[in-house]
Amino acid sequence: MLPLRADPLANDLTQVYIAVSIARDHGWSHIYSLVLQQDLFERLRPHAVWNDGAWFTPAPPYAWLVFPLTLLGAAGAVYSWLAISLLSLVAAWWVAAPGQGRARVLWLLGALAWYPVLYGLSLVQPGLVMTAIAAVAWRLGESRRPFLAGAVLGLSVIKPQLVLVLPVVLLTAGRWRILRSPISRAASRMSSPGERVTSCRVITSPTRISAKSGRRDYRITWRRWRIRAKWRTTGTSRSPT
Repeated sequence: MLPLRADPLANDLTQVYIAVSIARDHGWSHIYSLVLQQDLFERLRPHAVWNDGAWFTPAPPYAWLVFPLTLLGAAGAVYSWLAISLLSLVAAWWVAAPGQGRARVLWLLGALAWYPVLYGLSLVQPGLVMTAIAAVAWRLGESRRPFLAGAVLGLSVIKPQLVLVLPVVLLTAGRWRILRSPISRAASRMSSPGERVTSCRVITSPTRISAKSGRRDYRITWRRWRIRAKWRTTGTSRSPT
């Protein structure tokens, strides 16, 4: 957490803030424009180095979720997301931790002292939010409410690669009804390797050269992302126009 105290914008949420700011000024179809991303990045962090680690590449729902927080400014969004992450950890513990009394509290203390949790907080990653989503979905599944559990699990679309194998686990455990929820199916498709590889391939395809700076501009729309992903997974012999 010390790097976060030194520079509150030296984390992954800054990429999402930049994408949302681009959407406000230029529209959601421009959030993957590297020219616009670099311009705003250099204004927010003039002494930092711009590289591929600063690109915004997640699916748009992550930016949609963070959108209200950006009204608080870049640093305000970071601290607000940290608060949400800690609340998500407590919610996941409350829902899923075993035991009773003091023994149960030890699970929460252990999580707060665990290095991967602290590292995720220092990067302001959505991992703890995803943990809460999985825990709530598990509890709903145990309560014999599979469709509601699938709807909650569909919120994992904000970072689906963290639940990449979860659909396989649910099928193996005989919990296939959870995957019948439309929202859950959408999240499962986004977490599949074909979908993720396709999105990255399209993002890194240059579409034009910026006349102002001479830099290559990488831009993609959400609609095009869906079309390309569908084409790749269906195995059509030629790319859609």
